[in-house]
Amino acid sequence: MILGDTCTRSCRICNVKNSFAHPPLNLLEPTNVAEVIAWWGLDYLVITSVDRDDSADQ
Repeated sequence: MILGDTCTRSCRICNVKNSFAHPPLNLLEPTNVAEVIAWWGLDYLVITSVDRDDSADQ
């Protein structure tokens, strides 16, 4: 799961912890994910993420 393990919403649809107080986004995460995918040699990958309503502010 990308964008951390804490969702900024409280919709209770999934089993992900939620909070408005969460760590900042990792700005290197897109590069790190791409490098790992290339290193693993994958042709297909499903990536999921939590909701981070704060991401537009960064």
